[in-house]
Amino acid sequence: MLKVIFHRISRFGWDSNIVLRFKQLVFTTHIPNMFLPVTLLLMLTILVPEGLSGQDLASSFRQPPDKVKPWVFWFWMNGNITRDGITKDLEALKRVGIGGVLWMEVSGPTWAPQGPLEAGSKEWLEAMHWAISEADRLGLSFALSVDFGYGSGGPHITPDISMQQLVWSETEVSSGGPVTLHLEKPVVDFTSEVKKAWLRPGQKMNPEVMKKLNEIDSYRDVAVFAIPSMKKDVVLLPEDQLKNQDGRGWVTHLEPLSDNNKITTLQRQQVIDITGQIQSSNTIQWNAPEGDWTVIRLGYASNFKMTRPSPQLAVGLECDRLHPRGIEAHFEHRLKPIIEMVKDKAGRTLQYIHIDSWEADGQNWTVDFAEEFLKRRGYAIQPWLPVLIGVVIESADKSERFLWDMRQTVNELILDRYIDRLRELIAPYGIQFSCEPYGHLCANSLVYGGRSDFPIAEFWTESRNPKPFPSFDRTRAWYHSMKGLASVANTYGKSRVGAEAFTGSRGWIDHPYLMKSMGDEAFANGISHYVIHLSAHQPYDRMKPGLTHRRWGQHFNRHQTWWEFSKPYFDYVTRCQYLLQCGRRIVDVACLYHEGAPLNFNDIQFELPAGYDYDFCSSETIQRMEFKNGKIHLPTGVSYHCLVLPRSGRLTLPTALKIDELYKAGASVYLQSPIDGTPGLEEYPLANEKVKEMAADWPLLPEGGWQQLFNSENIKPDFVGEDLNWIHRHTEDTDIYFVANPKHEDIKRECRFRIAEKSVELWNPETGEIFPLHDIQQNDDCTSMILQFELDQSWFIVFHDRAVVQKETKNPFPSWNPVEELKGDWNLQFDPDWGIKDALAIKELHSWSEYSDPLVKYYSGTAVYSKTFDIENSNILNEYSRFCLDLGDVKVMARVRLNGVNCGVTWKPPYRVDITETIKPNSNMLEIEVVNTWVNRMVGDEQLPLDSEWENWETLLEWPDWFLDGRPSPAGRFTFTTARHYKKDSPILPAGLLGPVRILAGN
Repeated sequence: MLKVIFHRISRFGWDSNIVLRFKQLVFTTHIPNMFLPVTLLLMLTILVPEGLSGQDLASSFRQPPDKVKPWVFWFWMNGNITRDGITKDLEALKRVGIGGVLWMEVSGPTWAPQGPLEAGSKEWLEAMHWAISEADRLGLSFALSVDFGYGSGGPHITPDISMQQLVWSETEVSSGGPVTLHLEKPVVDFTSEVKKAWLRPGQKMNPEVMKKLNEIDSYRDVAVFAIPSMKKDVVLLPEDQLKNQDGRGWVTHLEPLSDNNKITTLQRQQVIDITGQIQSSNTIQWNAPEGDWTVIRLGYASNFKMTRPSPQLAVGLECDRLHPRGIEAHFEHRLKPIIEMVKDKAGRTLQYIHIDSWEADGQNWTVDFAEEFLKRRGYAIQPWLPVLIGVVIESADKSERFLWDMRQTVNELILDRYIDRLRELIAPYGIQFSCEPYGHLCANSLVYGGRSDFPIAEFWTESRNPKPFPSFDRTRAWYHSMKGLASVANTYGKSRVGAEAFTGSRGWIDHPYLMKSMGDEAFANGISHYVIHLSAHQPYDRMKPGLTHRRWGQHFNRHQTWWEFSKPYFDYVTRCQYLLQCGRRIVDVACLYHEGAPLNFNDIQFELPAGYDYDFCSSETIQRMEFKNGKIHLPTGVSYHCLVLPRSGRLTLPTALKIDELYKAGASVYLQSPIDGTPGLEEYPLANEKVKEMAADWPLLPEGGWQQLFNSENIKPDFVGEDLNWIHRHTEDTDIYFVANPKHEDIKRECRFRIAEKSVELWNPETGEIFPLHDIQQNDDCTSMILQFELDQSWFIVFHDRAVVQKETKNPFPSWNPVEELKGDWNLQFDPDWGIKDALAIKELHSWSEYSDPLVKYYSGTAVYSKTFDIENSNILNEYSRFCLDLGDVKVMARVRLNGVNCGVTWKPPYRVDITETIKPNSNMLEIEVVNTWVNRMVGDEQLPLDSEWENWETLLEWPDWFLDGRPSPAGRFTFTTARHYKKDSPILPAGLLGPVRILAGN
């Protein structure tokens, strides 16, 4: 019965993660047979992918469910943790519209000084329990990073179960005949890695770790073999090239061995295996042939890579990723105590265990690697072991094929024995797996991402010394992870794609408006769930702006000046995320970039003409493809006009057979370059010839490229709109386009959509308003319309099979007439706690930074502008039906109250609020709260003496006495933080209400 059910699940198009979770629930739950069908039905309901449930799109768009709210990375800094701070942080996040936190704790050379809680202590565990309990009380989702820092390890990982790599020693033999050789044990030195450990100034390695390093020898022999003398006859591959080829590296574009003609090529008969001649651990009896020989003693040992950036007591070895023993030991020590401590909150609130982007370096061996290689590749590794010390065996082509097999085996073991084993360990608790499936590792990131319940990409703002408007730092490797993981979601049937969002080093300059356009571009790249980088835990209320994650990340926390103004921005993000998690993304082309490992997102380069979209796919995805009704289909509901094959010119036999099946069924399959065989040694050379023979029938892309192909197959662009970013999703009866203006100016564009014969609506994610669109042109296959965009504005254009139901009656593109400017005196009140006790009476509006009084000039925070005004021409209240208050220029956000009524927050240009229901002819009482960023006050404080000891601008050496004692800064500084981004000569920014403030009217 279960076999039938699992088969039916697969036919629904659910990815392997859902099927695995389903099986784990079935086999770890004791269900009487008579109740099994009903229970399975309930489980199926629970496990249906989000966004496919048929909810009313419109009502959920206006008031989205909590599960689609953005998250934050919630970083604890080196034991600086308090219960009060935990509660206040989580309540503040909930208050502004954050739906969850992804927890991490970090420390290292330039992070904050040690706080009151030591990593992993009883008190620390109690704080973690409190945090998860408070998240549960507030209805926040909680994801727990797999470890402190970015790795998986610590003092509990001994050298023998840490990450392993091949090592060897060389012994020269200069004469033939019987010899007794003393083989030097390969040098395995941990001192250099200990010196490189990320510890704060003055800290030493945890004694527990040092004891294990000194007492436990991780070295184990693999083989002994002799080759012609390396002193005069053999030239090895350079170490940097070897590392990238042998499973330790992460570079996708590898240098061909054939390009280095200095490398010596040996025939297999020139390699003499003498492993069986070993008499003891260090000696060998060998009847050496005549000539000069180098005897290689090959083994493996810990690479001694240390966890980072971790608190001092959590620094230790990274666990073995190629054998289950590594993650099992780590789970038992680090994760299981937390999971079992929170009891029923596991799975309900503690929803994910998370692995961050890979910064632990690579490994290429483990205790049973040779056996696993034979099982997975079909041939013994022993004859090819010399390649792993840099010797080319038989030919560059065959050695490269072996190295491809080596990397593929490392890749499979990482995924099967580290990633999947972790998923198996957490599944009985109802916990899922999230990850950033990329970094410095030998893995195929597309396949790795397919293992995740919640794949998370990454995008960075530009580097330091930023321009006023941030933009993507496309030099950062992880920019392309967005497109890669959007492809994973589409091809593996996942409802959402996360992003470590807005990571960067821009100090405190940013606020929601500056980041909106960049976030919209991420949405257009396929991101559907922000995990904002980052929200540092703020344990100390008297420390403002507070703790930071060194120089990195934005500052989304309760000490941010504009925090209490930010909910409308998060509401905007939430509405976008709701629609962008519905259905599946519409694409035209599936691209198999290459098979094997590594496949790193930063190396992926692929483009289509404007107006078309694509997915990268893995060989796993290819196997699930089916050609029907003129398209290539996946069980996830995604379909493609055509499939394009790798530029690498290599395909494995199973993949080639499936592609040939699709091609012969009528699918459009195109080569970017000729296929010249298989990549590995499996079934070589027969498989190689079979692949070449099949691929000879497949066509190359036409000389005119993709545009010629699309024209010839009559595939029109999915979207046309000059300079606009876009993405298209489809549910059972609805097509959803997100279209965003990336320009900092108002624009009007003619837009064309590859949809026809449907009703059209315009949905505003900033307000939740829905407008019918009637001024459109439709023909057999497209819909055209003129859309207006304010600067950095975005719309959803929603196509329905059903008729449009009248929604908003007002015009989505209103024309406003200025009817009055509010001139004259204003009263300006600053926060008296920041030095300015008395209100200012001002005649005109100008920036706080232009005042001579340093308390005003360098002020950061909220100030209130107030005035009473009459409408000079009260007849306008009868002439127009709509009124808004236009604040002109605002630095940076404002909240308006008119006649005692909260008219809302305005966080982006045009800075306007609706006052239709609150305006009256006379005695209007107006209050405008305006908030700026922390920049000016922090620059102002740099005019004053230092009040603490720094090694550099981001290394606070210790907590100063005045802070520990609860006293104010002896230097008179207002701010205290752990990264001083600004100097005394740094420019200060315009701040406050700059105006002009006008009443606008319209109908």
